[in-house]
Parts: sequence; structure tokens; C-alpha cells
Amino acid sequence: MLKRQGKLNEKLQGAFHTGIIMTSTTFAAVTAMFLVSWFGQVQIIMEISAVLLIGLAFDVLNTWLTNVGILKWYVQKGGGK
Repeated sequence: MLKRQGKLNEKLQGAFHTGIIMTSTTFAAVTAMFLVSWFGQVQIIMEISAVLLIGLAFDVLNTWLTNVGILKWYVQKGGGK
């Protein structure tokens, strides 16, 4: 956000789009891992994938509700120049 040219909201929208694509891909892969371990009854892999899914969900919330607000405030304050 600090290095790109353009309006702040456009930069946030681009970062959000990229982040959601990466997160959804990771979420799909870990969900597949969870399902395979569920049907194959591999307990340790199922537990690891469950923790990863929970962590990924909280990471999305933290990133887009907390960090974006802080970055937006910082850039609007003039700290990004």
C-alpha cells in the first residue's frame, strides 16, 4: 500500500482482492486435507488441518478488520509519504 501509486481505496481493494484469492486457495487445500484425513481416519493430520482452518479464519478477520484500519489511518495521517 505504501509503495503503489493511486488512491488509497483502490490500493486497499487491490490488496483485498489478492489476499482473498490467496486465502481461498489455501482454505480449499486445507479443507481437502481435512476431508481426506477424515475419511482415511488419520487422526493427527485431521487435527493439524482443523487447527490450520481455525487459524486461517482468525487470520482473515485480524488482517481485514484490524491491520487494514491501522494502515489506512497511518497513510491518511501522512505517515506513508
